[in-house]
Amino acid sequence: MKLIALIAAVSAGVVLAGCTANPASEGTRAPTATSTFESTSWWRPKPGLTWQWQLTGRLNKDPKTDVIDIDLHVGKSVVDYFHSRGTRV
Repeated sequence: MKLIALIAAVSAGVVLAGCTANPASEGTRAPTATSTFESTSWWRPKPGLTWQWQLTGRLNKDPKTDVIDIDLHVGKSVVDYFHSRGTRV
């Protein structure tokens, strides 16, 4: 019984190994999370920044923070206002 289980496990491993593609062997480089992320021009916050995350109430337009997270439905003029103050939105 143990021999049958061993044969089945080895067979499954061989079959699964044959099903995986190896992009490096095809002359292409597979993207990794790091290489894809680093190649973008998106802003990435650094440790130590101050944040304002307002969920309810009238929008505080005078936060003393580096970054503010606001509702998606806030108008472009509000986003422009924060950008003009150097605040990331």
